[in-house]
Amino acid sequence: MKTYTFLIVALTINFTVIKIKCSDVNDSTKAKRLLHQTLQSLQANLEFLNSEKEHVNLDAIIGTRMVDGTLKVLLYHIDHDLESWPIDGATLQVIRQLQALAKDISNTAQAYVEASDPVYYKRLGMLLHEDFWTLDFASKDFSPEDFYNAWIPKKGEAMREEESDNCITEILGTGPNTKAKCHISSECWRKMTQMGYNGYSLTHETFYLMIGYQMGCQEEMNQQRMLLNQPPPADLAKNFCAATYLEALQIEKKNFPELRRDLFMEQAALCGSMGYRWFFSPEWLETIISWQDKQTGCYKGKTIRESDVDMRPSAGTSSNLRVKREERVLANGCLSHTTAVAAGALAMYVRYIAEYQQMVFEQNQIFS
Repeated sequence: MKTYTFLIVALTINFTVIKIKCSDVNDSTKAKRLLHQTLQSLQANLEFLNSEKEHVNLDAIIGTRMVDGTLKVLLYHIDHDLESWPIDGATLQVIRQLQALAKDISNTAQAYVEASDPVYYKRLGMLLHEDFWTLDFASKDFSPEDFYNAWIPKKGEAMREEESDNCITEILGTGPNTKAKCHISSECWRKMTQMGYNGYSLTHETFYLMIGYQMGCQEEMNQQRMLLNQPPPADLAKNFCAATYLEALQIEKKNFPELRRDLFMEQAALCGSMGYRWFFSPEWLETIISWQDKQTGCYKGKTIRESDVDMRPSAGTSSNLRVKREERVLANGCLSHTTAVAAGALAMYVRYIAEYQQMVFEQNQIFS
């Protein structure tokens, strides 16, 4: 088993090194074009969400809050060292406008969600607070050891959305058993940090750790992980994102099946927020943009039905088999969640392309 895993890891790492280092994104001119293209796509996406802000659900606003936070952090770094960022004034102004638009959409839509779904909002509305998703994790790469500790994705979801939501409310202090934040039960911790998950069950684990970090629950998370002899939460997140990356490669290998596109973009948005830049390449960017509806700026497609979901036997059965963040069909057949996770992924691309431009600029300064 170890030999098989090692071969998979070696092939994966070799593929990725070629993908990153030999891609023609190394041409700074193309990087500039890709940034412009990404900003155009993100603008069309946000303009659609702005037109539908009275109808989007709570889960979609998490996406616009991520856009707001991602661009806010990027602008902070640019403004504090403007001379090292080779971004022209017009492009910088577009980034500022999109950050302001994402913030406005989030603020306005939040009030509608609170009024239309007060029960759900009471449980998870804290995730919509301004700056909750203003994350500033340093950009980083995976190492061979990270993939050795990862796992090859297996078929079947391991948990339902309701289960992960219940565990998130423990952290937020909005659950039925306690009103104190960071009250993490051993049952939830075990479920939300289990190795071997895939699909939305896996991305929900990363989502859970991010929320714990933002709520200041590091001490409680460390207590739980030591009881199970687990690595620190940051290493758990690294393991989850390494496994997520292997699954993203599988989705690409299968030519991005329509029912996996939402997941593929969620993978980039969440692990990108944690600083893992291997989820971002010119080829994947152009693929994501190609899925965007050119007329509306939204993302369409099939909604995931119960019959489309394979649950592992250990997950049990339920009349409600939703395993991903909640979907809602908006005007013109546009999908609320898919459009929002696309916005989150596109905002990450803005970050990583800008960081790449900065890196090339600084290298040229050194060797000029």
